[in-house]
Amino acid sequence: MAKFEFAVYNSEVRHKVADGEHHRRFADDWADTRYIEIEADNEEQARALVEVMHPSVQGFVIDEILERWKFRINPGEMWRVWDPFLFRKPCSTP
Repeated sequence: MAKFEFAVYNSEVRHKVADGEHHRRFADDWADTRYIEIEADNEEQARALVEVMHPSVQGFVIDEILERWKFRINPGEMWRVWDPFLFRKPCSTP
């Protein structure tokens, strides 16, 4: 399984905060980007999980998707191993 990091914010909250108002349902800090880690087999599965937790119909926007990984060399082999500090690879456009 791979680990994906999603940058997510809420556009409705962002508009309300910009107008000096509050959203009736979500906290003001959803105007700022939050980073959510998802473990999934692939990007599509990870995106589907984020959509369930933070639906676009409620104003949530995926701003960026990153897959966290590095290569570890073993005699004659390479494989992906997640490491949040070594490398973050951009995925497809949100």
